[in-house]
Amino acid sequence: MKLFVVFFILVVTCLFKTTSSIPPGCIVCTPLLTTPTTWEDLSEIIKVGCRRLGDAEDACNGIIDNANLTDSYPNMYPHIVNFRKILFIDLDKRIITTKENGTRGDDLIMWTTYYHPKTIDLLTGVFWNQRIKLKYNRRTIRCRITLHPKRKIPILWCREKHLKSLPIAINSAICDVFNTSSEIRIMADMDQLSEFPDIDSIDYLLEYSGFVDQIEYQNFFNRINIRNCALLRSGRFLDSSSKIFSVNHLISSDSEWLTREHLINFEGQNALFQSATQIKNEDLIAFIENWLTGSNTKLQSLMVNGDVFRPDLGYDKDTILKNFEARPWNPDVRERRFKYTGMKYLSITDIMDCTDGVDILRESDNLLATISIDNNKFCFFVWHDRFPTDNDPVIRPATGRSPPQFLLGSIVF
Repeated sequence: MKLFVVFFILVVTCLFKTTSSIPPGCIVCTPLLTTPTTWEDLSEIIKVGCRRLGDAEDACNGIIDNANLTDSYPNMYPHIVNFRKILFIDLDKRIITTKENGTRGDDLIMWTTYYHPKTIDLLTGVFWNQRIKLKYNRRTIRCRITLHPKRKIPILWCREKHLKSLPIAINSAICDVFNTSSEIRIMADMDQLSEFPDIDSIDYLLEYSGFVDQIEYQNFFNRINIRNCALLRSGRFLDSSSKIFSVNHLISSDSEWLTREHLINFEGQNALFQSATQIKNEDLIAFIENWLTGSNTKLQSLMVNGDVFRPDLGYDKDTILKNFEARPWNPDVRERRFKYTGMKYLSITDIMDCTDGVDILRESDNLLATISIDNNKFCFFVWHDRFPTDNDPVIRPATGRSPPQFLLGSIVF
C-alpha cells in the first residue's frame, strides 16, 4: 500500500533539491515524511496537492521531469527504494501489477478513458477539480483520478487520444521514481490490437487471443520488436519469416501451427514449442541438418513437445539419430547437466540431465550439441560452455495433489 501512496504523492507534488526555486503553491518533500496509512488519508492529500498545483500550474511544468527524485529518497523510504518487484502491464484489465518470482503480486494502478465501455460503470465518483500531468515522449497527458470501489487502487482517466500512451507513461514514471528496471512487460489480447501502446519495441510480451484477424496479427509481429522474451498462447497465423523467431527467448504453449520452416528459421537463444502436433521425425532431422551445415552461433536450446494424447505419433529416436554421427555422453567432453537460461517453467522430470543424450559436433566451429529424444519430447542443447558452474537442479516441493517438480530456467516473465 505504501508503494501506491508514495508514487501518487510524487506525481502530484513537485520535488526540489532546494526550496529557493520553489514556485508559489508547490508542495516540497516534507509531506513525504508522514506517509498516510489509509486510502482516506491518501485521497485527502492528493486533493490538497491538486489544488495547490492548480495555483501554480504553469510554473510547475517540467519540474517533476527534471528533479532528481532519488537523492533523498533512500533515507526516507529504504524499504520501498529496495523494492525490486517486476512491473507488468495487463492491457486487457488496464492495470499495472507487480510480479515477484513469477507470481502475480499486487495491483498498482488502473488507467482508462472517460467513456470506455469496459469501465463506464466506474465513472460514478466525483472527479477531483485538478488534473495530474504525466510527461512522456514529448507528450503531456492530463488525467483525473478516482479510486476503484472494489480494488481500492487509483484509476487514471484520460482522453481517448492518450489511451495508447498512458500505460507506458505510468510504467516509465514508476520505474524512474523507484530507480528500478525500465523494462516493458506487456500482457495483451491479440483481439484488441487497436489499443496496443504506441511503441515499436518492448522487452517481454505475453499474448493470447480468441478470435483475431490474420493480417492484423501478422502485421503486428512484423512491426513490433520484442527485445527479450515472448510467450505465445496462440501463434497460429505466424509466418516462418516473422520477426518473432529472432526473439531471444520464445515459448509457445499451443504450437499446432508449427512447421519445419518455423524450426529452421528460429534465430534466438532458447525456444520451447508445446503441442507441436505437425512436427514429424523428418522435420527434426531437417532441423539438425540445418544446424550442422549452418552458422547459427546464437542458439542455446530448442525443445519440441509433440502430441501428448497420441503416443503412437511420438518421435522415433533410432530413425532420427541414424542420420548423424552421434556419440554417447563422455564426462571428459561435457558436463552431465545442461545449463538452461531461458524462461522459467516446471517439469516433472529433469530434462536438463543429458546423461542419456547423444552428442554431435559441428566441425566448422567445434560447437557441441546434445540430442535427447523421449517419445514425444525432442530436446536440442548447444554447449557454449561445456562445463557450466552453479547448475544444480532446483526442485519445487509437492503441493496438494501436485508432485515435486523441477524448476527450469532463470528468466521470470
